[in-house]
Amino acid sequence: PRAQAGLEIYARQPGSQLSAFLPVLGDVANSEGLTPGEYILTLYGDDAFGPVARRSVRAVVRKGEVTKVEMKVETGVQVTIAFTPRDVDRATVRALDASGAVVWEDQLGASSSLVLPTETVRLVARDDAGHRAEMSFSSALALRGQTLTLELK
Repeated sequence: PRAQAGLEIYARQPGSQLSAFLPVLGDVANSEGLTPGEYILTLYGDDAFGPVARRSVRAVVRKGEVTKVEMKVETGVQVTIAFTPRDVDRATVRALDASGAVVWEDQLGASSSLVLPTETVRLVARDDAGHRAEMSFSSALALRGQTLTLELK
C-alpha cells in the first residue's frame, strides 16, 4: 500500500472556480462542510514515491447521507499544459483513458504544470467562449516533462 502523507482533495461544483479543501486523515477525506449538490473531487499531492497523478471523480452530496468514492493513488507523468491563442486565460481540461472515461478534470490557467494519470490517451479542453481543443497520443509516459499546447478554436 502507498503511504498517504501529503495527499490533498479539493471539491468544487461544476462550472465554479471556487473549491473547498477536504481534510484527509489516513485514506479518508471528510466532506462534512459541503452543502448538498454535485461536486468534482480532485486528488493532488505527493506520497512516499513522489508526485501522484491527479484524479477526479464526480459525486453527489445529499443531506443526511454518507457519500463514498474511491480514488486511485499512483505516480503519474509530469507535464505542462498551455493554451493558444495566448489571450485564453482559463479552460476546463479533461483527461480521458482509452475507454473514453474521464480520469481527471479541472479548470486550468493559461499554463499549468500537473501530473497526468499514466493511462491518459486524450486531452479535451473548452474555454468559457465555447472554443475547444483535443489532443490524442498513444501513451502519456512518452510525454514526461513536455509542454502540451492545446489550440482552442
